[in-house]
Amino acid sequence: MGFFLIIPSIIISFVLFSSAFSKFFSYKDFIIAIKSFYSPKYISLKTISIMVISMELILAFSISLNFFSSLAYILCSLLFLIFTVLFIKSILRKQEIACNCFGIQRGLTNIKMAILRNLILICISIVGYYITNYDNFSSSLVEITCILITSALALISIKYLIYFN
Repeated sequence: MGFFLIIPSIIISFVLFSSAFSKFFSYKDFIIAIKSFYSPKYISLKTISIMVISMELILAFSISLNFFSSLAYILCSLLFLIFTVLFIKSILRKQEIACNCFGIQRGLTNIKMAILRNLILICISIVGYYITNYDNFSSSLVEITCILITSALALISIKYLIYFN
């Protein structure tokens, strides 16, 4: 039973680690992607890129090591929500972008799938937060429901990470 409780931790940590490392190793592409979302007015592109990569790494380590993981899950949800808002903003502007979400730019991003992926990651973060704070479940029905939801979201998110980005 304990293994199923760490599924959100594994998924979110993997996503954050892979995202941060891919942005780090394809830094120029990441800067180009930031330019498509943001025109520098107050904060430089380099500062934003360092903040995003650092935040992803800190959150990934925090969740994987179970160190302030409740706060980390909340911050992950907010981070994914910010990215989702940026995608929605690009749809409203009818702007085509290459987000470089997980590394090398491979052409234009399917924005609707990226929004769906982020919403799924937000849901997984919420489940992880719930499990972290309420790991003494009161009934087996809640445990089974949580495991099924987490498993379904994990499979869907992995599918979208592999096929649509």
